[in-house]
Amino acid sequence: MTAPPRKTVWWVRALVSLAFAAAIVLRTGPSRIVQTVRDVDPLLLGYALALGVPRLVVKVARWKVLAERAVPPVSWGLATRSLFVGTAGAVVTPGRVGQAAAALVFPEGSRMVVSGVALMDPLADLLVVALLAVFVAGGPLWSALVVGGYGTGWWVALRLGGALRRRDGALGALGVAVGRMDWRALCLVGALSLLIYGFNLVQFHLLLSAHGPVPFAAAARSLPLIFLAVACPITVSGFGLREAASVLTLARYGVDPGVAIGASFELFLINFLAPGLVGAGVAGRLGIRLRRGPPPPAPGDNDEGRTPPTATRSCATHEG
Repeated sequence: MTAPPRKTVWWVRALVSLAFAAAIVLRTGPSRIVQTVRDVDPLLLGYALALGVPRLVVKVARWKVLAERAVPPVSWGLATRSLFVGTAGAVVTPGRVGQAAAALVFPEGSRMVVSGVALMDPLADLLVVALLAVFVAGGPLWSALVVGGYGTGWWVALRLGGALRRRDGALGALGVAVGRMDWRALCLVGALSLLIYGFNLVQFHLLLSAHGPVPFAAAARSLPLIFLAVACPITVSGFGLREAASVLTLARYGVDPGVAIGASFELFLINFLAPGLVGAGVAGRLGIRLRRGPPPPAPGDNDEGRTPPTATRSCATHEG
């Protein structure tokens, strides 16, 4: 059976996003949401915004660790530019798979492997969120089982790297990238991912508190579930689904729906949309065109014996 066109899939996800957004606005009431925005505490909002800077520095550091497994060495400037461009691609894709756009800032002969490494960036965040969500739902025993499963999965992945490396396309790129990872790099990436999540949590609590008093426990127990829901690839960049998940999870702690919607959207705006817009500007200055479509015809890794196809500077966001 022929798969639907990527453009059709994108429009379906856009309609699902609008449906979620419309349902949550109608349920909450537009006037209630507007009033929540008007009553925001500018000081707490400023603190949350300021924390976005060190969070971004840690994200660049993690991406630098990953990218250096593909094309060492990677300068801080290159890591920063490529992360911004990757974020621009991730903004319009479900599950942030458009993060692979970061590869187009690198030299042509290494883009395929870098794109595989770039997919590990959102995967690292997803693993942390899944672990914390399991802890919230099932307690420390289930979390220990998840940690054991992750360790086993990485061990198997490292062993399968050679087999995947012989495949064409994205699987081959991911195989090469996985094969170049070691336990030291994985532990460092894991530690930086936990630190990034810590910034997310503090920012989320500040944003909730900016609209009204909210216990820290409410933010701590709700945020993993919200992030896990957003990872479902049924909307564009989690729009609508994020706000709906926020309302549902925070309702257990008596948080007003308008407060939940405002805080979750503001977190997205500070940590994701704003860097994505900066990345779109960086891509424009570098002559990289961000568009929806099939994966970029990035060259293979010459070190792995691949024959590089013709390179382009256009970027796809891996829709579908």
